[in-house]
Amino acid sequence: MEHYLHRSLHFRGYDYLVHMNLVEEYLKYFIFKYDTFFKDKNKKMMHHIDGNRKNNRKDNILYVKDRSIHNKLHQEAYFYIVKIGKIKKYIEWFFSKERRTNLNLEGGD
Repeated sequence: MEHYLHRSLHFRGYDYLVHMNLVEEYLKYFIFKYDTFFKDKNKKMMHHIDGNRKNNRKDNILYVKDRSIHNKLHQEAYFYIVKIGKIKKYIEWFFSKERRTNLNLEGGD
């Protein structure tokens, strides 16, 4: 597998959890696992729960202390998908999105 696909596969897990309406369960798991609280506005970085950076409603924002925690939030989503037994469906979803993206870049439908 190409390096960019491997990296993307690990980071796009969060998008899949949003797509499958599993993000709230995942966030509870992540907060419990890392004993991290996110509603503190004094933290430095915003995370958009629904993945839409333009949606700045209060109920869509989590605050994290730094980029490393934000990256971990996205990286851990992949491992959470493995843990809950949805990895095959995620990989199918991921590659179908990659195919559509590549078709759009090549000018296809």
